[in-house]
Order: sequence, then C-alpha cells, then structure tokens
Amino acid sequence: MRFGMLSLGLLASALTLGGCVAQTGDEPAVSDSEDVTASPSGVFVATANEKAGGDIAFITTVARPNMKTTKCDDGKLHATCVIGSLDVSALHLTPAKQLKLEEAFRAGHALVKGTVVAAPKNLPLTVPHMARIVVTKAWLGAGGNDVGEFDTFYVVKQRAMACAGCATVLETLLNSTKNEAVFTADIANVTGASKTEIAAGNQALQVGGDGLIAAGINHTLISCHPGPGNGCQHDSNFVATDFYLPVQ
Repeated sequence: MRFGMLSLGLLASALTLGGCVAQTGDEPAVSDSEDVTASPSGVFVATANEKAGGDIAFITTVARPNMKTTKCDDGKLHATCVIGSLDVSALHLTPAKQLKLEEAFRAGHALVKGTVVAAPKNLPLTVPHMARIVVTKAWLGAGGNDVGEFDTFYVVKQRAMACAGCATVLETLLNSTKNEAVFTADIANVTGASKTEIAAGNQALQVGGDGLIAAGINHTLISCHPGPGNGCQHDSNFVATDFYLPVQ
C-alpha cells in the first residue's frame, strides 16, 4: 500500500487574480547539507507499507518529512529507509496502545521520533534480519487523515507578540530549524478530530506550550487596494489537514 502523502519537493502554486485570493506553496524539502547533517535519527512517517508474510508481518518504507535523505541501516543515504518493526519499549505502552500506534504508523496516520538501526548481528538465522526504528516519542493523527502530496509537516506555535496586524504563529519545518511567521493556524476544521482533541491541539499551540505538529497548506489571502501608492498585502494562514497529539 502506498500513500500519496509526503511532500518532500516543490509545492505547487496556484494564484487567482481578480478576486485576489491565492493558495501558494514553497519549497519545504531541506537538503541535509543546508540544515541538518544526514543521520538515522529524526521524526519519521510511513510512506508505504506491504504485508510480508512468514516471520515478518509487514515491510514499511519510512522517511523523515522535509529531509531529502536519511542514513539508513546500511550506513548510506537514501530518500527512504525500509524497516520491519518499531521498537516502542521506551514508551512503556499497554499492548492495546502499542497495537494502535503500530497500525496507525503503518497506515501513515502517526509519527515517531527515533533512530533507524540495523538488526543485531548475533540474531539466529531463524529470526528476521530487518532494520527497525527505536522510538523515543510518538504522535497519533487526531483525524486519522491521509496527508496530501501538497501538504507539508510543520511544528506550529503561537508567537509571544502583541501588535496589531502581526503574524501570530511561527511554523517550523518538521526535522528542520527553518521557519516563518504566518497569521493564523487553523486546526478547528480537521476532519475526524474531536472537540477534545482540537482543544488539546490548541493548548499545545499556545505560548509556553510544546508546539503542535501538523500537516497542511499555507493559504495566502492577497488584499489589493487600487489607486496611487496602494498595493497588495499578503497574509499567510496555515490550514491543517491533520495534527498530531503525543502518545502517552
């Protein structure tokens, strides 16, 4: 099963003149040389999942959103890595919560932070030798929605500013330090998210909070004023397709 869900390249731009409303994109994919040294660690999403059979139930293809490459278990850089399992022992989850996380991750509806590691060399031949992600943190999608090809993963957070007309939200590319300010972050209309989940998401967004991982698109409203000396004002607003809450 493959997901048309990971934006690692150019976002398409669509500009509507006349009505002065536009949906625009940027280039979120960050080369490792520009920002973060290529490594086997980061926040991962599944981009494909296949049933394997035998001792290996699933083979899952993973990637770090916004990163062009990841160092996989072979020590080389690839756009994606292939794993056989998640090691979530550090999360101390109940069996039911672990199963829910694993199923959501394979479906592309969860994120995990961790490191891709090779199978131990001393495993017996009867045990599958597949890479795995050793997980330190995990998040479930509130809506359980597929992320579209033009969506980008961000960490969004309110800015500590109090000025009229200022952009109030800082969005940072997931797995990166690159960021920009936008006027609003809309998570209230995420399909499938409950009122409780939306409230938790908004709490994470607040100044002093941890920030909220979300996937979506920046929509730009262009307000044009005709006449001498008047131009157009561009106001970017982030609209989420889904947002992700910590697994506890």
